[in-house]
Amino acid sequence: MFNKQGQYIRFRVAKTTPNKVGQFVSFWEKDGAHKNQAFSYGKATDLLVINTFTSTNRFEQFIFLKEVLLKQKNLKTATTKGKMAIRVYPIWDKPTSKQAIETQKWQLEYFVEINDANNLPRPKLLKLYS
Repeated sequence: MFNKQGQYIRFRVAKTTPNKVGQFVSFWEKDGAHKNQAFSYGKATDLLVINTFTSTNRFEQFIFLKEVLLKQKNLKTATTKGKMAIRVYPIWDKPTSKQAIETQKWQLEYFVEINDANNLPRPKLLKLYS
């Protein structure tokens, strides 16, 4: 976790799993009894940045605002359990289940390809990181 001009950002790296489309990433905190729990909205960082990779040297990021994670019920609140892990679906993944397709649809709004340093999507990066 780091602070960029008053904005707190948490980084995670997604991992490819052998039997499912998409990449898996966990993000949780310990409660008072040292048990894992979903991040609470009140303690969550402003951004959650998830790096994705492939074996062909592709590098991308999902840049999720705290409010987006709340809307998608990934953060714990008084009325929502939250999630300790999610599956992300980069643009090259072709999910087949209805739920995975819907998840990829909203996630791609926060997805940025960073493969070519000479051709970065600067406007989208600036929008998501600000």
